[in-house]
Amino acid sequence: MSGRELEDASLEYFNLRSVNETLDIISERMQKMSNLEYRIGKSQKESQRVFVEPNEDEKLNFGNGGSSLEKKGLLPRLKTLIYILENDLELSLDEEDEIEICKGQVRKDMIRKEPYYKSLCEKIKMIEWSFWV
Repeated sequence: MSGRELEDASLEYFNLRSVNETLDIISERMQKMSNLEYRIGKSQKESQRVFVEPNEDEKLNFGNGGSSLEKKGLLPRLKTLIYILENDLELSLDEEDEIEICKGQVRKDMIRKEPYYKSLCEKIKMIEWSFWV
């Protein structure tokens, strides 16, 4: 038996999907996620306020020039949230009364350059979530 045949037999024995079926599912979900970015941008409203003000008590200490700030990587939290709401809870971003997204502001004097977003979903009685994209 070849390696592929052995692998296929093992998957069948344990009643699991084939590698090709799994790759098809991954491809389909990646397509949904990339489509979400466009749909989120199209449906979001923009607020005139900063949702999370900087903490005035904490000042950054840059040291004596020997240290530096590292750029944080962005996690796709908003996309993940919308994906879960649509796929697990069967809500739709395209229906205005189901999921509302609002983009906050970032002022020029702030160190943070990415805004927080607020999402509201009345149907599941969640008050709101605020987080970076």
